[in-house]
Amino acid sequence: MPMAKLERTVNTVAAKNNRAIAVVLPLVSFLVLFLVLDLSDITELLQNIGLGAVVVLLVVSGLRPLVGGVRSSFAFRPIARLSVADAAKGYVLSAYGTIFLPSAIGGDLFRIEHMKNATGTSRSVSFLVAATERILGLFSLIFLTACVFLFDVPMKIPWHLIGLVFVMTAAILISTKYILKLTDENSLFNKAMSYTKEYASWNMLVAVFLLSVLFQLVSLSVPVLVAYELSGFDSAVMIALITPTIALFSALPISIGGLGLREASYVGAGVLLGVDEHVCLICGLSLSVSIILSGLPGVFIQTELFQTHHGETE
Repeated sequence: MPMAKLERTVNTVAAKNNRAIAVVLPLVSFLVLFLVLDLSDITELLQNIGLGAVVVLLVVSGLRPLVGGVRSSFAFRPIARLSVADAAKGYVLSAYGTIFLPSAIGGDLFRIEHMKNATGTSRSVSFLVAATERILGLFSLIFLTACVFLFDVPMKIPWHLIGLVFVMTAAILISTKYILKLTDENSLFNKAMSYTKEYASWNMLVAVFLLSVLFQLVSLSVPVLVAYELSGFDSAVMIALITPTIALFSALPISIGGLGLREASYVGAGVLLGVDEHVCLICGLSLSVSIILSGLPGVFIQTELFQTHHGETE
């Protein structure tokens, strides 16, 4: 068999295996969680969530695309005009895509196509912008996670072990083929570097980074609020400390939309901090529900992905 054909065969098999893992992992994770945890306790806790928390969850679900849209509009400014409304639509479509594509990054395929159509630029240019946003978004999560170590929190395991897990997770994440593979010109890092060299100024990159931090704070506020509603201030603080790390871990492309992986991470990390495991599960589920709610309007605007503006398709 020729080497090129063999390589294509191997890549095809690997892609199928990755898709299978992304589907099976959430199912296995939820099965284990619901077998281990008491469903009656979960049901009882859910009844304690007040109307105010539900309203905030809905508001955050709406704010997530808006804040992301401001960031995306700002990042596109050196190349073309992308209105905040169109950029927010892109984030809705991205959240919609994460419902059935691996990791949060998978949904960016929809957002890239929408930005191309909305600006009349090429798909490759839209990819440059999306890649830059993603890299700065990952850095903002690493920054927020590093801030956790400024707090003196009593742990059942040593801090240095927590730090090791964080470093390993970040290393695995940023070294994957799609993010930081220096020999792959299509990796997010190399695309972000191309954008930086051709279009961006340092002032703009700092602004996009700060908007990324704001985006994460808005998005990740949901599980913190739920923890406060169910278990009080101390549990909310603990959930706030682990949420950036879990968001970083959930970005790994091994689960559809991070489902299952996110919830299991909350339970595992939360228990180490002394938070009730049922509260942790509900916190993880609340974040997943919020992300899905952000993407639901995508059902009505997905047809815009198939509209080609200004005759540009590549």
